[in-house]
Amino acid sequence: MARLRAEKTVSRQVLAGLVEPRTSGVVETRVDRDDIPDQGPLGSGGFQANFTQLVGPYRNYSRKLLAHDVVGATDKFAVVQDIEVDLKIPFFGWFLKGPIYRELKQISPKKRGVWWLPPEVLDIRALSMLSVLAVISIVVGYQNSLMSQTLTYAIRGFHASSFAQSVVISLSRIDVIVTLIMLVVSDRLGRRRVLLASVVWGAILSAASALAPNLAWLAVFQSAARSFVAAATALIVIYAAEEMPAGSRAYAIGVLTGCGVLGAGANVLLVGLVNAIGWRAIFAASILGCLMVPSCARLLPESKRFRHKNAIATDTSPARVTSKLKQTGLQVVPHLKSHKGRLFLLICLGLLIQVFAFPGTQFLNQFLRTSRGFSPGHLVIFNVFTTIPGALGLFGGGSLADKYGRKIVASVSLIVGSLAMIVGFFVSGWEMWFAHIIAQILAGALIPATTVLGPELFPTNLRGVAYGVFTIAQGIGSVIGLLVVGWMSSSGEFGNFGIPMAMLGVGPLIMAVVLLKYFPETAHMELEEINPDDPYN
Repeated sequence: MARLRAEKTVSRQVLAGLVEPRTSGVVETRVDRDDIPDQGPLGSGGFQANFTQLVGPYRNYSRKLLAHDVVGATDKFAVVQDIEVDLKIPFFGWFLKGPIYRELKQISPKKRGVWWLPPEVLDIRALSMLSVLAVISIVVGYQNSLMSQTLTYAIRGFHASSFAQSVVISLSRIDVIVTLIMLVVSDRLGRRRVLLASVVWGAILSAASALAPNLAWLAVFQSAARSFVAAATALIVIYAAEEMPAGSRAYAIGVLTGCGVLGAGANVLLVGLVNAIGWRAIFAASILGCLMVPSCARLLPESKRFRHKNAIATDTSPARVTSKLKQTGLQVVPHLKSHKGRLFLLICLGLLIQVFAFPGTQFLNQFLRTSRGFSPGHLVIFNVFTTIPGALGLFGGGSLADKYGRKIVASVSLIVGSLAMIVGFFVSGWEMWFAHIIAQILAGALIPATTVLGPELFPTNLRGVAYGVFTIAQGIGSVIGLLVVGWMSSSGEFGNFGIPMAMLGVGPLIMAVVLLKYFPETAHMELEEINPDDPYN
């Protein structure tokens, strides 16, 4: 239990604001009803206000505000604030408790809240879940970035061409088929067991890639590994959507994606040592991710919405079934075809964005190494300095999408970010660095604003399969983009990477229009409001 004390001299007007319950970081309720006098001194007894937690992440919380007259001053009061609080954050408590307690201790907190706090306050369970999912995201982020960061060196070791690189990556994208099957299974067996199994097998198969004797075997190992990595990535998003409050879903996905970037950042740092340790060691390091699984498994319960769905699904009494039919006017288990309009929009979203974004990411190191003469050390510096601002986009984009809506944030990010990425493949020097930084910031803002739509637009028992279809659309888009860019850049008739990327940049621009015109706005709505036909409402 931490005890926080702060003292401050304030005016009557400020004091009147201080006795209102807080709504940033914690939602308070006041346990007494005394009012401050409109004028005159407070008297010898002063004034006291007591608050407790209504909604918040603290296991124990109480705040006491004491105010006394300042001798010799008119309408000035000495305020003493005492807070007793107990905060438990799995894995990240050592890092987060300090800044959270410092903000909580402030007698006059910022009216608009702190930029790094969620727009809607998390409760104890939501904070714990977010912390555990963040650790899993770091592990999965490392596995997910292996191909993009190290394949250019594996290609060099196997003496293959850029087109061979695009073929290998394209073949590895058949992971989406296995991913779809696993997400369908998660709709039946639960999110938890499929997620944990995916993390373990992703780590094992990624490490096995280090043993690949040739490019073909590397493609086999990575295809299998990426199946589990993609499933884990999708389930992290579904978990977050099913656990976080309505006003913080996009924020949470931004945080979790940022943690995935941290995992990828470890990969980037190792790439700087690739000449010393070899690309195989970077793959082999994936096995370390298994060490975190037991701790995460102990702290990760089943998704509350899946548990609720499962509890209802197992109650097959005639009275219960009849009741649900009367409430929804639908069958207990809706079919995916009844959501074909939203599914089509989701397919367009995955296809048109990834046809441009994936090859832009996958070939960036190849472009920098072959067209700009970057060494491994230069690649590390470039990736670090352009990726760090992207993390700001993840946090900011998630908060903005929760505050102003998914559609406007996603559309602006698509248009401006795509143009910046295209420019980055045509220029050099500081202009190239600046263009890629802008592209990364807006790509970061785009991710939570669009990723959250996948699980939001479908009911609980279809959420996994719908997101699996979305993943397949992303895979198809990435394969098309990879093959087009790989073939055009290798043919010698279209320069290097600039013209192919400019041609594929039409896809995101079209998607920006589709988002604005046809997608429903889901910000500030509970999943059950977005899906009123969900039989488990």
